[in-house]
Amino acid sequence: MMKKKENIFWIFLLINFFAFGQNQSKGIDSLAVRLVRSLRSDVEENIFIHTDKSVYKAGETIWFNAYQINKVSHKLSHYSDVVFVDLVNEKDSIISQLILNPGSLRLNGGIPLPIVLQEGDYWLRGYTSNILRTDSNDICVHPIYIVNPQNISATNAKNEPDITPQPRMAIPKFEIYPEGGSIIAGVTSVLAFRVTDQNNNPLEVEGYLKDNRDTITTRFKTSLPGLGKFSFFPWKIRQYKVYIRTKDGFEFSYPLPQTGNYAASISVVGEDQNSVKVLVALGDSLYDKNAVTYLLGISRDSVCFAGIGQRMYESNIPKRNFPQGEATLLLFDEHEQLLSERNVYMDLNSAIVNIQPDKENYLARQNAVLDISIHDGYDRPALSLLTASVTDDSSVRYFDDHDIAQMTEEKHSAEERDLVMITQKNKYRKWAVSDSAWTTKYPGMNDDLFTVHGIAMNQKGRPLPGVVVTLISTQPENIFATDTTNEDGRFNLILPGYHDSTEFILQASDKKGKAIDAKMILDPLSLPKFNTPLNLKKNLPADAVTDMVKKKSEKRDFLLPGKGKELKEVIVRSRIKKPLSYDEKQRVSQFSKILTADMIRTSGPGSVANALLFIPGVQLRNRRLVLSGSDAEPLLVMDGVQFDTNALKVTSEPGTSPLMSFLNTLSLQLIDFIEVLNGADAAIYGMQGGNGVIIIHTLSQVRNNTKNDKVATMNFYRTGYSNSPLFTEPDYTKKEIRKINAPDQRSTIYWSGPVITDNNGKTTLNFFTADPGTTYTVTIKGITVSGDIFLKRFLISRK
Repeated sequence: MMKKKENIFWIFLLINFFAFGQNQSKGIDSLAVRLVRSLRSDVEENIFIHTDKSVYKAGETIWFNAYQINKVSHKLSHYSDVVFVDLVNEKDSIISQLILNPGSLRLNGGIPLPIVLQEGDYWLRGYTSNILRTDSNDICVHPIYIVNPQNISATNAKNEPDITPQPRMAIPKFEIYPEGGSIIAGVTSVLAFRVTDQNNNPLEVEGYLKDNRDTITTRFKTSLPGLGKFSFFPWKIRQYKVYIRTKDGFEFSYPLPQTGNYAASISVVGEDQNSVKVLVALGDSLYDKNAVTYLLGISRDSVCFAGIGQRMYESNIPKRNFPQGEATLLLFDEHEQLLSERNVYMDLNSAIVNIQPDKENYLARQNAVLDISIHDGYDRPALSLLTASVTDDSSVRYFDDHDIAQMTEEKHSAEERDLVMITQKNKYRKWAVSDSAWTTKYPGMNDDLFTVHGIAMNQKGRPLPGVVVTLISTQPENIFATDTTNEDGRFNLILPGYHDSTEFILQASDKKGKAIDAKMILDPLSLPKFNTPLNLKKNLPADAVTDMVKKKSEKRDFLLPGKGKELKEVIVRSRIKKPLSYDEKQRVSQFSKILTADMIRTSGPGSVANALLFIPGVQLRNRRLVLSGSDAEPLLVMDGVQFDTNALKVTSEPGTSPLMSFLNTLSLQLIDFIEVLNGADAAIYGMQGGNGVIIIHTLSQVRNNTKNDKVATMNFYRTGYSNSPLFTEPDYTKKEIRKINAPDQRSTIYWSGPVITDNNGKTTLNFFTADPGTTYTVTIKGITVSGDIFLKRFLISRK
């Protein structure tokens, strides 16, 4: 009878153990499903940019391709219908701004650099309105350097000794990143740190940790620029301070975060080629011999590992289940509350790029053929979108962003990569089980760029309600839109995407279609303007620009004429230009923005200043007409004569812009065209052009506009999607071109983007070599259909 009772006891125990395991398994399955569903509904974006090179001469063209991807999955994204790419200088003044169309994969372009551009550091910014709304720290900031033989750079000045007395150093920024997010008493803890100056430049320091008993527990120093880590055994009742010493001998102290009794942490205690070993630790108030925790490993938008544990335990996480790149380990309690988060780097299953040239060495002006094939981490052909560049190593060095996806290169050890992982910001700590979504979601949005809105008024300046406003384009896009003004005379026209500088016609009529004598004033187009986060504005390494700075006096990049022969045979595809309606010979700069009389003529008297607001970068600020990057009104020049706008007494209304008032007094019959110069383009006017320049060119003869008795229509131009120029190269298959004596000294030999491989992950590139004997660097950068970002460089010889 006793034996029978024992058997019943063990059967009951096994049933309860099985039920416990089954319930926990259901719990982690449910958590994983909800996690994946939420990750895959995320709409946050990232942009990354590939350029043909990193160092340019003023007058050259920056060739680039941008990729718009989902921030979580890394797959191509089309959530935002507009991608902006800006070129900015150290003052964040916009030198050039392009608007690109991701829906058609037209994210490539060329930015001509003004010949007068100041030498120094510049940055390409890639972003969408969605990124700016969520976190401007997620914008792409790609560094470049521009060399100009005509002026001296700030970088050159850095190489000269600075004899200026240095004040005492400002307190550095010191940030602590406990591994797993928390410091737990009684458990050896690893703390990473980042130290920078007030301008977010990394500092090299050494230091030590001291407790409140004046005992030094550990010493440390930075191992990467501005980054380092140390470990120590914290006691619950003690307090700790970090002391750091800079290279200049200044010492600073910072308190350490308190230990957490209700905390938990994930720490990496070992790593080999196949797995990562982690330790799960619980604070005293959480520790219980029956405490159950869920450990999930996620990468991009998938759960790649799931495990259940009790108390403090170790777990081996296999790398083979993860794609290449950053992964995140998440620890939950049995109530599915997030306890700890730890980023790790998985160095297996990366995309493989193979480049096979058709020759070992190439002669001058010879056709080169490169066969490209892309495979995923499981050696399967990968359909991919990529950009390819070929550059001359003797005249340019290529430097790429130090982003996480590129830290697989041998110059970074596994320990250094892990240090970077610890200092990544936590992505999921604000999540709670009651939330309906893992991250903040944003409704689908269309940029206001393709919306035309304004007000229709009669000739007395009163709003016209109930007027039908019709818009049509004069270009082949055949854009048509219509709206009826509301009681305030306002209209709103939503347009499809269109190309830059598209000309439109607005017409006002009554509901029966009869034209109405109406004056239509459009609201100014608002383009993004913001300050680049300082921590993102990294400069190129000094050795990346040294060679190019030494060669400032060399000739500009491209095919140069020789013996009186020009390369007329080189065919450059371009659009046929329309006849200009103004005297282009009077134009001061080929990089200026133009407002022709045709663009403003139909607006009637007093419309010049308002028409200027349609030019990108011109805006009203505090009732002053200013250009982007400035708070003061620009210099006014008319027919070569400079005007002091502050001395223009044309209005008695206080607070009104004297410049706008003066412009509105000008007769349109006298204006040929208006130029707007900003940034480096305005440097030809010296210090006086620091706020930009507005140049008015007048006619020698007055226009005859008396044929229009009424203003029933309005012509105007709008900024739209940028037209990507074509990268051109000589066609040496033609004998007459091949035999030309002009030296071919191109530094960018080939550029193509975007390129889509076939379903087997293959594509072929063809280009012609230049004259100098040198080594070429072939750079292939792109993304597979599954979200693997890849970068491959390959050297070929031009003997």
